[in-house]
This record gives sequence, structure tokens and C-alpha cells, in this order.
Amino acid sequence: MQLTVRSNKEAVYDWILECVIHGELSPNDPLVIGEISRNLVVSPIPGREAFQQLQAEGFVVIRPYTGAVVADYQPSMIIKIYSFLEVAELISGRMACAWCVLFMLTNRPFLTGATQIPKES
Repeated sequence: MQLTVRSNKEAVYDWILECVIHGELSPNDPLVIGEISRNLVVSPIPGREAFQQLQAEGFVVIRPYTGAVVADYQPSMIIKIYSFLEVAELISGRMACAWCVLFMLTNRPFLTGATQIPKES
């Protein structure tokens, strides 16, 4: 199994994107770098970098001298969100199948609380 190490920028990016996708952040909601940095325990620099990437992808609007806000939803953004969710579902399904096979092959208890998987007679 491969361990993935995320940068602070990726953590901020993922958190904001998740909040937008799940409706926790609405269009035109302000994004305050200092507040987000404190909540995620990172410095403001990764937040600024994440904002730049999110702006390039159309999820955030950066207004000079005002700050960043969540962008209005566009039809193309909805397609991006569903594509993101599709990929996440595919990956999680594959990982679940791999874990099931691993547990079955190693003869470990699996989801039933039984001490052993019954063997065929």
C-alpha cells in the first residue's frame, strides 16, 4: 500500500473544495486566509497558493484589496464537481474491494464478528 503525503497547500485546497462541493460554503461567501490557516493549523502562504489554484479552476474569485470569495456556480463547474466525485467513488470502491480480498485471503474475520471465515465442505 502506498502512503500519500500531502502538502499544506493541498490540504487547504482539498478542504475548501470539499466545503464548496458539500454546500458548507455558498457562492460569494468570503474566504479569510487567516481564519482558514488557524483552523487547519498551517501558515497563510499555503492558503494563498491554494486560492490561486482554486481561482485558476474557477472555484474562487480573488478581488483586489477585498479578498477571496467562493465563485458563483457555473454549469461547467457542476460537471467538474461530478467528475471529481466520480473519481473519488471509483477509487474508494477499488480500495474497498482490495481490502475485502486481502482479508478473505488472509483468513481474518470479516464484517461478521466470526472468528474465522467458514470453509467449504
